[in-house]
Amino acid sequence: MQADISSIKPTYGYSLEKSDKGKWAFFFALTATLGIPLCFLVNLLLFGPEQMQIWWSTAKTSPTTQPQVLAGFWTILVGISVVIWHSCVVKGWKRTLLCIVVGFFIAWFYEFLGTNFEGGGVFGPYHYSDTVLYGHLYGVPAVIALGWETFAYPAFYLVLYLLPSEQMGAETSLVKRIANNALIATLGGLFCVVVDFVVDPISVEAGNFTWHVNGGIYPWLEGSGEPLTNFLGWWICGFTMMFFWSFILQTTPSKRHFRSKYLDIYIPLALYCTWFANYMSQEMLMQQRDDVIVFGFFGQGGVILSLLVKRYLEKQGYQPKPIG
Repeated sequence: MQADISSIKPTYGYSLEKSDKGKWAFFFALTATLGIPLCFLVNLLLFGPEQMQIWWSTAKTSPTTQPQVLAGFWTILVGISVVIWHSCVVKGWKRTLLCIVVGFFIAWFYEFLGTNFEGGGVFGPYHYSDTVLYGHLYGVPAVIALGWETFAYPAFYLVLYLLPSEQMGAETSLVKRIANNALIATLGGLFCVVVDFVVDPISVEAGNFTWHVNGGIYPWLEGSGEPLTNFLGWWICGFTMMFFWSFILQTTPSKRHFRSKYLDIYIPLALYCTWFANYMSQEMLMQQRDDVIVFGFFGQGGVILSLLVKRYLEKQGYQPKPIG
């Protein structure tokens, strides 16, 4: 079956002439990737571990004065800024706008089910607080739906980096394209799930949201733990976003307007690492739960390590270098 499944005709301004394209955006992303853990470390050295624990324990009562809350907004502000810029450069503003709108709606819809229905949809039942997560849309803070884009988008491009996306995206059969996009979305959904290993236990104890059911993961959390359905929900939400993004943004690297090592690899990796650096810093210096730290290092840390190993092997000539 042959079909043109894209409603937006691509314009190929594809060029490898600017090998440093996106370099400044990469360093801007690093202000969060490296800046957030550095700020936590400086706070520890200046104020001591006792003050760090005070900040942690008072997050629910005075959240806007806590460094961990400010770090969260820093992560999302830098993330969404770089995501929009990156997508506009790589795929153009029309596809970027469609990507952001579709991603926001998908994330909001699944979160809406979790916060408004007794069964909780794909995540399980819970509700968000209004202490710092303002701007609720039928129970879902807008910043939460927007925040999904800041780790799912870079995860999408990192999956394209790991897989033979040039060949997958060049497939003309609609059935095979759907199968390839489903594979990309499946792996991308897992990249999202490992982010949640550290994000949720911190968010619950910080008072951002509360579970309505008992769960078997992290049983010390308020509400007697995190339900296993939450991880399934993260995978389903990430899968859905990336499945549609595969058609909107296209998987074929040669159809990107610009290519460079920063646009293809380093910027998505820096954005993805920002979530790891932010929440692992909070975990190690403030919450200090050994089980969460282990999940974090073997979960998202393992994904990051596999990407770094692939990049190292490419530089050493042991694996084919990515196109561009």
